[in-house]
Amino acid sequence: MPDDHLKEILNIINKRFSKDINIDDYECIELLHRESNTQFQVFLLNARVRPFLKLKILYHFCDDSSFVIGDGKLSFTRGYDEHDTEKKELGPSIIDAQFSKKNIFDLILGRMGFLALMIRHSPRLEGQARTGEEGTIELEGRDEGWQEYAEDEVIVMTDPDSRFIFTDSHVYIDADDTTKKKVKDLIDSHIDTFNTFLDDYKERNVPHELYVDWLMKWFPGKIEVKSIE
Repeated sequence: MPDDHLKEILNIINKRFSKDINIDDYECIELLHRESNTQFQVFLLNARVRPFLKLKILYHFCDDSSFVIGDGKLSFTRGYDEHDTEKKELGPSIIDAQFSKKNIFDLILGRMGFLALMIRHSPRLEGQARTGEEGTIELEGRDEGWQEYAEDEVIVMTDPDSRFIFTDSHVYIDADDTTKKKVKDLIDSHIDTFNTFLDDYKERNVPHELYVDWLMKWFPGKIEVKSIE
């Protein structure tokens, strides 16, 4: 399995929200397989291409859905330099709340950092109540100098069903779900576009106008633009 801590996160969700999600019931699909030749290609694949594919899946297949966000590791650090730093590390946990499709869409979109866009519904994740394998997690406070860091994020659809699980690089789809072929077809239909994009910009900056053009074309009515400079 390409994603560590996934089973632990699902166990926490099952207990907290009375679900019965079993990773063995899912098929794992990579969000574009690509051998990258440069560090910038790796960045574009992980920070642009795969998030775009997640947005496409959310847009087409997740109407009226709710999601839970979990992380493989949660840590808190406090200090001024590498020689004077306290660190506390915790295992898998989930944010003790459910989020809408719009919340998750804007969360992913906002992380891309396109300044021309209006992002209205992205949730604030830091400092939110969390549940771990042993129950409620006691968070360290920012007012006491602690910084919170979460790693290995997992986004799990919980209502009205649990057909999708998103990780950084993969989507897990309920093996019996009828949308599975449609999702595969959607990803396949963008392979040429994204491979050309990765080849064209493997060593040079990408104009944000290109991204905004894609967003306006792919998600009509869902994108608010402030300005394009």
